[in-house]
Amino acid sequence: LVDESTQLEGILSNIGDKAAVEHIMKLLDDPYIDVQEAAVKALVAFRDRLDASLLKKDLEGKSPVLKKNVILLLGRVEAEGAVPAIGFCLKDEDVLVRRAVVSSLSFFKSEESIRYLTTALTDEDPDIRSSAALSLGASGSSIEPLSLLLSDTDDMVRVSVAKALGMIGDEGAIPDLVGLLRDRNGFVITSAMESLAKLGGDTSKLAIAGMLGSEDREIRITAI
Repeated sequence: LVDESTQLEGILSNIGDKAAVEHIMKLLDDPYIDVQEAAVKALVAFRDRLDASLLKKDLEGKSPVLKKNVILLLGRVEAEGAVPAIGFCLKDEDVLVRRAVVSSLSFFKSEESIRYLTTALTDEDPDIRSSAALSLGASGSSIEPLSLLLSDTDDMVRVSVAKALGMIGDEGAIPDLVGLLRDRNGFVITSAMESLAKLGGDTSKLAIAGMLGSEDREIRITAI
């Protein structure tokens, strides 16, 4: 069953009829995760035949597996008008559902999706905060919401914030990135240095040069 599931995208996406879509939809709630993933991929090929309004109704169900995969599917096909329904699921108690929300919202890159991603920055799960930060960076968000996570207790969240600030390209982030050079975690520091290099300017260059005397080898290498 597991091996056969990897062929769903290729086999069923060639059938091209409504019956195939209905059969694949049932697999979104399959107990095997690779079957679920194959079903999502196959349904993306049928994006023109999917009824987003019916899919959104599945978000009201009790199955977290089905909800997670419908959310991922809605994002992959960038379903029109789906952002509010997807964003509402940030309130779901299942962490995998909420992670799917952030992943899905990253496809839309709209003011509406950015608002929900900003909300996700306050999630109790560090992976969600981290993913939301990176998605906001890729979406060209303002730097202010990300600044709230500069002192996050999770190291990887701060790494993501440092990277996201560089992705946005706003020189206003330079002071925050310079501040991260005093972080206790080496990965945070090197990520901040890389973002400073992207933003450029005398302040960034001086800050990076100041790290050449670090006791951490990777930090010295990054500063060169």
